[in-house]
Amino acid sequence: MDVLLPHHPDLSWNGADPPIRIHTFRYLPGESPGHHLWGYAGALKADVSVRGAAWGMAPLALAATLVRLASLARSLRPDVIHAHWLLPSGPPAVMVGRHLGIPVVTSLHGSGAFLAESRGVLGKAAGYALVGSAAVTACSGDLSLRAQRLGARPAQCVVIPYGVDPDGFRPLDTHARRELRDRLGIPSGAILILAVGRLVEKKGFRYLQEAFGRAFPGLGRGGSDSRGAREDPGPAQGLEASTPLLWIAGSGDLEADLEARSGELGLGERFRLLGNVNRAEVRELYQAADILAVPSVRDSAGNVDGLPNVLMEGLASGMAVVASRVAGIPDVLVDGENGLLVAEKDPAALAEALRRLAADRELRGRLGDGARALVQERLSWEVVSYRYFKVLAGAAREEP
Repeated sequence: MDVLLPHHPDLSWNGADPPIRIHTFRYLPGESPGHHLWGYAGALKADVSVRGAAWGMAPLALAATLVRLASLARSLRPDVIHAHWLLPSGPPAVMVGRHLGIPVVTSLHGSGAFLAESRGVLGKAAGYALVGSAAVTACSGDLSLRAQRLGARPAQCVVIPYGVDPDGFRPLDTHARRELRDRLGIPSGAILILAVGRLVEKKGFRYLQEAFGRAFPGLGRGGSDSRGAREDPGPAQGLEASTPLLWIAGSGDLEADLEARSGELGLGERFRLLGNVNRAEVRELYQAADILAVPSVRDSAGNVDGLPNVLMEGLASGMAVVASRVAGIPDVLVDGENGLLVAEKDPAALAEALRRLAADRELRGRLGDGARALVQERLSWEVVSYRYFKVLAGAAREEP
């Protein structure tokens, strides 16, 4: 398999089995680190608007995509082109596919559909890509319906939820988990509520902060600066062992807003912004935490997650999950079986769910077991990758 990606200085690849060849393209002459906005979530500001610089470089980036993709396709003569993200990848993939007679499968993940819905010219470009695709996949039923409203034919649409590696994300036994929590500085007996994601509006973290303050009022020290806690991940001095904690891992445009909101709510040392964490660190956070909160919302511009990868990783890790009943989340999370669902933007409902989970260890265990079983049965990479294989093979007219 050959993968074409925009250049980024932080991109690295160690290979895979079977071999995956990575090809990159540059889209600006003399690119500096601040110019890498094409792909990798860089083009959107807080996921509600396109950065001005991204609009400016769009013609060059799209031209570079077309030239490099056409050259690569002529050389490799692939059976199918698989375009990830409706925008910006869909239109150039369909243009090259039509020119060279190669079928295209377009996969929707969320923000591309949002952009197509928000601007007329982008909607026309998205419609061109959808009509010209042999098949369209979406990570949720909601996203599939939105694709159809943009021009996709119902018969060509397939819903495939994201998969996750159940070996890479898994719970620890009691002894190993206790050692991990000690190393991370989590007081014995404390309930750790974890959220993971970019600090943008659609992640709903401001509602989580308010819900946490409602669920556990007046505990711990109220006046501490959350930035100091983020920079020093050691034990939170002065906290009682039974104090609930809220940690958010990730970075983004709303970091200062969340820090200020923590102060307004008096969350103090109970709240931490952990900043960016690598894959190994986030795996440990899942294993150490008691509750995973996924408070996704439709933001002020109408954007919403298709299906958060964080949710899939938490389920595989056997966590007790509370999440918003929005977009693709109810496609995989069944309330009371493998997690708890609450209305989006409802801090009171979220607070009640957090209180319920914090107080009931047996419930957390039962939901975590259900979450792990769901992944092993329906959402492992083995299962999901075969579903993609069938779609791609069908598009290439090579039904397995």
